[in-house]
Amino acid sequence: MAKILYLTTGAISKKQGGSGLFNYQVIEYFFKKKHDLTLGIWSENEFLSKFDSKKYFKQILESNNSGGENKVESGSIELKIFNYESQIDYEINTRYSKRFRFFSNLFPYFVSSKELKLKYKLLDKLHQEPYDRVLIFADFGWIIASLFFSKKGLIIFGDSRELKHLELFISNCKLLINKNLKIKNLKSTLISFIVFINLYLQSIFVIKLIKYSKRKKKNNLKLSTFSPFEKYFYNLRGLDISLTKYFTPQPEELNTLNNKKEGFHIIHVGDLRTTASSLMISEMIKILNDFENIYEENIIINLVGHFDYNSEKAFSKISKNIKVNFLGNIENIQDLYSSNDVFFAPMNYHVGIRTRIISALSNSIPVIAHKSSGYGLIEAINDRDLFLCDDHNDFVQKLYLLAKNPEISKKLSKKGRILWDKSYNPKYNLPLLEETLFS
Repeated sequence: MAKILYLTTGAISKKQGGSGLFNYQVIEYFFKKKHDLTLGIWSENEFLSKFDSKKYFKQILESNNSGGENKVESGSIELKIFNYESQIDYEINTRYSKRFRFFSNLFPYFVSSKELKLKYKLLDKLHQEPYDRVLIFADFGWIIASLFFSKKGLIIFGDSRELKHLELFISNCKLLINKNLKIKNLKSTLISFIVFINLYLQSIFVIKLIKYSKRKKKNNLKLSTFSPFEKYFYNLRGLDISLTKYFTPQPEELNTLNNKKEGFHIIHVGDLRTTASSLMISEMIKILNDFENIYEENIIINLVGHFDYNSEKAFSKISKNIKVNFLGNIENIQDLYSSNDVFFAPMNYHVGIRTRIISALSNSIPVIAHKSSGYGLIEAINDRDLFLCDDHNDFVQKLYLLAKNPEISKKLSKKGRILWDKSYNPKYNLPLLEETLFS
């Protein structure tokens, strides 16, 4: 049994989602392994409420008490929620080191100075406790502040945001050329370029800070990432970073194909209100309209996740022969996987690992996704485990191929499930995370 400080940004959730789903599994695992966990979440109360974080936290605590005679001895968890309104800001009188003041003054353009100083104060108080290990899955603010505390532990980078925006910039450049220099496209291209440069400089600065901290303080914090692609990216920049294998929950019941239903059912999971989703919706509609032109039966698309008036309005351009269901957030998404024929995610947006893709693979549903979704999935083989496309016509043809060939759907879903079990099963990857933390 060990005392662990776990710092994270986001929520605790069993619903579809990235950091929330990851947090739930990590917390539950270390709790059941009898570790004493102090959980520090940096998040606004409204965000936590939206994802029912306190409910899921309570669920983890109560799960151990429902075992009766088979009850398993567990550790303990203390939940601390921090944000800008945190009263701790006024309770702690911390003397900042000259080194921290120097870096915090350089950082306001990237991370607010108030946020950085508050996180430093929080860590200063938290580190008064004799924690055995520190686990950080968070944003740059937590990571930067943590570098000034010599504690054994592990920092996990989510993904390199500048890589996402580099891809977005390149996409906008192509759009600009194809659309004959329209002002609207020129503006979006310039904005994406500025954001990319900003994030690129931020990334370079953080890497230099990490190297400096390691050299001056002989910091024991290990660095890791979920994506093999990003491991290579960081290594090229001279940063020693390892690989933490990602994981999504084991589905309770697998999808059984050949449940004959009318038409072809397509599912997409994700918040439709984001900028990247707005760009995706336009392309998705074009793909589905062209697919409808060559497919004779009914087409139904089920959209899971937050949506708003703008996303509903955007889908008004879809063919009237295609039925669109806005389902919002679903408590148990597994039932939906089993009643759909394909998981469709044509978003062109670079990330290291996409939770929604891996969750779909675990539920044994065929996946068609943009190739950018596969950058972190180096174990996946295109056309064997899933379909990765970057061309409009390729998306249309892959949808048609699955709609017309049940045997191909069976093979794709089976191989996708095997890939998840081999590479993203928490049964294997959570013990590896614990081993990395304590090595």
